[in-house]
Amino acid sequence: LAYAECFDDLVARDAALTMARWEIAIQMPSGAVQGGPVCLPAQQTAATFNTGMVLDGWCSAFRATGAGEFLEAGRRAADFLVGDLDENNYFRTNGAYVSAGEIKTYTCLCAWSMYRFGEIVGERLYQDAAIKVIEAALRQQRSNGWFAHNCLTQSAAPLTHTIGYTLQGVLEVGVLAQRPDFVAAARIGVDPLVARVDRHGLLAGRYYADWEPGALSSCLTGNAQIAIVCYRLSELTGESKYSKAANTLVDALKALQETASPNAALNGAIPGSFPLFGGYMRAGYPNWATKYFVDALLLQYRLDR
Repeated sequence: LAYAECFDDLVARDAALTMARWEIAIQMPSGAVQGGPVCLPAQQTAATFNTGMVLDGWCSAFRATGAGEFLEAGRRAADFLVGDLDENNYFRTNGAYVSAGEIKTYTCLCAWSMYRFGEIVGERLYQDAAIKVIEAALRQQRSNGWFAHNCLTQSAAPLTHTIGYTLQGVLEVGVLAQRPDFVAAARIGVDPLVARVDRHGLLAGRYYADWEPGALSSCLTGNAQIAIVCYRLSELTGESKYSKAANTLVDALKALQETASPNAALNGAIPGSFPLFGGYMRAGYPNWATKYFVDALLLQYRLDR
């Protein structure tokens, strides 16, 4: 939708709205969005993170169209998210592959869509809950900027992908809620990564608590996400170190984008890892890698202009 608005592309707009309506069709009765592949209603498993991400899409779809169907689905999702918070403001329902009650710090990205929805409907309930989610996430941040409990599988060395989720959630809620402490926390979390972008324009796929690399390969989704956070901090602070790091990361991704594959379906895509058989989404092309690449390109375009 952002791309369609920027470049007046009705095909992209129609595709996005078709996806948004399809998500309504498979929304669970609880208001949640399922995890895993599409399955029969009786086999659906709620996933808080997916619910927050789809809510973000419905917020954008409503702003683009004013259609009540997106607002209604969004309210069901937002109510599920608020109701899913425990007494410490961590989400309880993290999908079938996570133990109940286990903290997953990266789910704080859901707070951004919760806050957006609260702005749309003019109800503080959702915004206040979003702020509490970020405050809870910041209790997992160490003084050097690293976040604990911040990966689906290896909390000792989280992916740059999940680090990116956390930093974006903290930053964007901080901007909307006018919380300088949230913005400062995002800066503390991204500065060690800015210093670790290598000469090829890549980050390690994982980082230990002392910011030492935890993987030999690079997680390209995470590179795009860290670039997005850097572009936003460049806009907010005017500091050139952030735009320089973001440009370095994005320009490396441009070189790794598939453009001449004999399989036409891959052209335009970003691999999960570099090398392709690296640790994240091995030999795969996850759609979210390309999605974040598009987000980063749009920010680069905006800043260049």
